[in-house]
Amino acid sequence: MDGGYNFGCAAGYLGNDTDCKGAAQQVQIDFPHNVKEYFQLNGSDVCTGGDFYTNKCGDDANPMKYAHNQWMNQRRDTCWPARPSWDPITVYSAIVGTDAAQMWEEQGTDRVDGSGNENWDKGTTKYNEVHLWFTNDDKKTWMRCCHQQDALRRKERFRCH
Repeated sequence: MDGGYNFGCAAGYLGNDTDCKGAAQQVQIDFPHNVKEYFQLNGSDVCTGGDFYTNKCGDDANPMKYAHNQWMNQRRDTCWPARPSWDPITVYSAIVGTDAAQMWEEQGTDRVDGSGNENWDKGTTKYNEVHLWFTNDDKKTWMRCCHQQDALRRKERFRCH
């Protein structure tokens, strides 16, 4: 939310963006509203993908590695050369529920334009979409620690395959 979809593919970071224009917007329009959709901005300190950039993981034929590295060549954010990841927190919250994840829900609608830019609309609440917020800033620490420990276990087990 208030971000961009698909590694900024509609921003031209990956070259020709013809196939990407409007794709994220259409997905958001077509998403079934009987399924609760979670959005959130927490995760700027949950860093993922750095091993792609430092060549510890994946080869040059890997499209995920290519997209990640092209994205990172355009940005120098808090996690560089990794990127912030909101997905682990969102998935965890959807599985265990917002109370167990120590979060609260704000009703609204994620508005996505043709370039994949997002804005949260608090005035429209009919689409079963929620924005997640931690109940207190000190609750963020558990997710960062859990994610880092889990990432280390996965890396050992799968050796980035």
